[in-house]
Amino acid sequence: MVVAGWAWLSRRIAYAFIVFSGAILLVSPVPTLGLLWDMAMLCGFSALFVLLQMFALTGRPLSTPFYEGKFFIRLHEYGAYILLAFVACHIGFSLWAEPLLLEDMLPPVTGVMQTGAATLMLLAVATFASLPPVRRTAFGTARLFRRCHSVFATLLLCAAAAHAWLAGLRLDGFWSSVALAVPVGVALTLPWAARWAARPHRTPGKRARNTARFAAPVAMAMLSLGAALPLLGAALLHWRAW
Repeated sequence: MVVAGWAWLSRRIAYAFIVFSGAILLVSPVPTLGLLWDMAMLCGFSALFVLLQMFALTGRPLSTPFYEGKFFIRLHEYGAYILLAFVACHIGFSLWAEPLLLEDMLPPVTGVMQTGAATLMLLAVATFASLPPVRRTAFGTARLFRRCHSVFATLLLCAAAAHAWLAGLRLDGFWSSVALAVPVGVALTLPWAARWAARPHRTPGKRARNTARFAAPVAMAMLSLGAALPLLGAALLHWRAW
């Protein structure tokens, strides 16, 4: 069924989110900082969750759901918009909670700010280079763009993970660090493994057409889950701290 395909994918994203958020909220000790600061930090983890999902939903057609390629391309684009939104919220709430953070950008710059700035620059370059006019002018061929985009995405995820780990918030223990390293490692291997693995048996039949519109509800599910982490997660953390 066409409808069941995007609903199945939304459920899988929800399952992954539950595991990810559970590791962030339950494995680590309770923070002692303010509610607004916790929301800012959890917005950053929501951005990291979306980024991890984009390594699984790269824009290449999957066997399930058996939709046309436009659906997966549109979903990857929506994921980029959601990622940008959560990064903006992470930065905005952080500066709102602690305006003196701007002074940390002055020399000597700490490692957490260096990796944060690197993450932001890589995200800006990857997003700008993906715009159709820029992509056609700068890369010419789709193959060259995919290779360069993969390199930038890999560097982006590594920088984002390093930023989260160096910040030490929710990741200041051994098991919480493992909870970060495992999904990041898996995400980094997914695109390369899919490229070098043997082509699987082709599913009989034709892919469902006119399915690009179903990318919107899947993206809305991703956005809703990501927004629930800073809103409900911060409340849960402070309830546990009482």
